[in-house]
Amino acid sequence: VAVTSVTDPEAALDRLTEGAFDCVVSDYEMPGMDGLTFFDALRERDRRVPFVLYTGKGSEEIASQALNAGVTGYFQKGGPEQLRRLANRVEQAVEEHRTREVADRYSTVIDALGYPVYVVDETGVFTFVNEPFAALTEYDREEILGSTPDLIKGPEAVAEAENRLGNVLSSAGPDVEHFGVDIVPKESESIPCRDHMAALPYEGECFEGSVGILRDVSDEHERREELETKTRALDEAPVGITITDPDLPDNPMVYVNDRFVEMTGYDREEAVGVNCRFLQGDDTDGESVARLRRAIDAGEPESVELLNYRKDGTEFWNRVSIAPIRDDDGRVTEWVGFQEDITAFKEREAALKRQNDRLDSFAGIVSHDLRNPLNVARGRVDLAAETRDGDAEHLAV
Repeated sequence: VAVTSVTDPEAALDRLTEGAFDCVVSDYEMPGMDGLTFFDALRERDRRVPFVLYTGKGSEEIASQALNAGVTGYFQKGGPEQLRRLANRVEQAVEEHRTREVADRYSTVIDALGYPVYVVDETGVFTFVNEPFAALTEYDREEILGSTPDLIKGPEAVAEAENRLGNVLSSAGPDVEHFGVDIVPKESESIPCRDHMAALPYEGECFEGSVGILRDVSDEHERREELETKTRALDEAPVGITITDPDLPDNPMVYVNDRFVEMTGYDREEAVGVNCRFLQGDDTDGESVARLRRAIDAGEPESVELLNYRKDGTEFWNRVSIAPIRDDDGRVTEWVGFQEDITAFKEREAALKRQNDRLDSFAGIVSHDLRNPLNVARGRVDLAAETRDGDAEHLAV
């Protein structure tokens, strides 16, 4: 131990202000100032080091005043045994002070975070909870301290916490366990939380308890449920839906729905992570593809019809529509694409065109509308337009 001795109280105050000391041992009788006055002056300067009054002239009255004032210890001078007691008290006071300083620093951090924090001892009893913990559970801190976790947890949650603590204490277990738990407040409905639990530091086999931080994940649960609902809607949509991420190289797909898998023959594992151009082939119209590229470069929606190819090589006509998804700053964060198999429509359209081409080869045609026998139109009628809605027609040449 390094000891600095000062005989003048004012000089001692200056030294304590200028330097770092772990403990003050003061006599009661000093020039111009008694020990308790010196103690008060030290506290006024916000010096919170341990203070032991060690005096040769004492009385029960001085001892009582000293302890009431808040000194760390009071000893009357004596022989070697008294010196050993003094040394032990100084050592103990310094250790307590350092521990308190560390605790205060961590308490400041914990309070700044605003998370509910708890400490449970080796018997399973709450020995510490902070104000956010009390606010979450709706119990006063005095009601929680000394109680067991089943005050705020159901039997299954208590059992889960015990199992997780067992994992932490096992030699192969993690240092911290993260798990979901429902907290049951005093008056309100249960609150879904995430518990971050660890064992308090201990030596050997002397387990001293656990410490944990709770996080209210109610909003997270609501967002997850909302996301699951939207995902189900996308998965079950009657058209193919893809989402791509322009922040990744080559703007790959990061989501495809069930209809896209069914329509193209590619599994999700094969489609996710690649650009959707893998559906193109030799007869895919280059100008339509270029229109999509120009729209993506401009950040604008677009719709085209493309001849695409399934995994087995068969052709199908795909009406592709794309639209940008933007964040609050207007930056494009994803592209959503809609794919509709229009092969049957294209085949009907081609058949009608062939029929019209054959009719064009005749010299003259009269079209008779069976719905209005008296209304006869002379000349040729565009059959492609009239037969799409299933109108019956009688043709005469």
